[in-house]
Amino acid sequence: MNRLNLYLSDKIKATFTRKVEDTDFFVINKDFYIHRLLCDKKEMIFKEETTSSNFKVILFEKISGMLEIEYEGILDGTTGKYPYVKEKTSDDFYILRHETVYYPCFIRVDSEDYIQHLIEPREEDMFEVSVHVEDQRCAVSNLKEVNGWLRGFNPTIVIGNYHEYKSFFGAVYYEMIEKEKLQRLEKIIYDTNQFMNRYKKAKIQDYKIIIIPEGYGSFVLEDTMFVTKEGCEDAQQLIHELIHTHWNPKCDKKIQRARFFDEALTQYFTYRACDALHIKSKKEIEEAYLHDYQNIMTTYEVSPMPIHTFADEELGDLSYSFGALALIALEKQIGEKEMDDGLTKCLFLYEKEAIDFDKFEALFSSESKKVFDEYFRNETAARRLLDNKKSC
Repeated sequence: MNRLNLYLSDKIKATFTRKVEDTDFFVINKDFYIHRLLCDKKEMIFKEETTSSNFKVILFEKISGMLEIEYEGILDGTTGKYPYVKEKTSDDFYILRHETVYYPCFIRVDSEDYIQHLIEPREEDMFEVSVHVEDQRCAVSNLKEVNGWLRGFNPTIVIGNYHEYKSFFGAVYYEMIEKEKLQRLEKIIYDTNQFMNRYKKAKIQDYKIIIIPEGYGSFVLEDTMFVTKEGCEDAQQLIHELIHTHWNPKCDKKIQRARFFDEALTQYFTYRACDALHIKSKKEIEEAYLHDYQNIMTTYEVSPMPIHTFADEELGDLSYSFGALALIALEKQIGEKEMDDGLTKCLFLYEKEAIDFDKFEALFSSESKKVFDEYFRNETAARRLLDNKKSC
């Protein structure tokens, strides 16, 4: 368990504690200053190793015990894990997120292992956080309040002048937004939930939407959507993220890397929901998916390939476009009714048991074989869609 006490203003002051075993380093934002490092209340000597990646490594003798770290620092828009991190603690609004490396991390943040811990957090990745804002602003987080602490994984905290709008699904946190836009957002969530219940009965609840300024990039962490004001007006993207809350089957790590059973399925459901709710027509969305696919393939000079190879080739992002087009082709081949029956079975049967491509194909009649051959097993469709914009 990681315990983090934050004191926030135009700078970050923090105390972090964690029980460690055979540990000799941690990583933190390169502009942060370590005041004290203690193990079982004994002060330790440490040295710093600044990297070229905007974070630094704190090194010390290998220890086991209760580690306590007192530190402070600022975000000036030039440090963090990625170049897109522009947060400044001197601004009226800022975000504390894993990209800013604002808390000690005991895995190298440029490693594949670090990404795996974010995707599939383990017990040692759990946080308890207390936040004290030392001015008139407030803090909103993806974490849930438990016994006076904010508790959960990947603690992400926004600082600003926030108001709360409570609704049937949870709450919206905003700085400035018109009431009618909040009501429209509420209606999209209600309508999406009603539409998706035809496939699986579920309720969007305890869900947070935190509206952030433009330029920070929208993202989702489990039951919290961090979205820009402009993003709030993009009904298609909102619907996509809402579908992720309950309507993806379970799959193992290797299949997950293909991104088909989360992103392709969600793109297909979004295509259906937008059409049914008169937001965008099927034809319009299908054409957009085709354009996206063709643009990716030509821009990055990717060779046409079937969905079965996406995981091995690390091309899971193609599931957003080509994967969705495969499902649209499947619907055209077998009809909307059989498609809906198969997807309903998919969500029912594979809520706890992991699905794979063979199990998915078995949900549909033999009429589906042509699509599974051309899109999933060989590159026939992948080549055709590149050559003919009107063929799907």
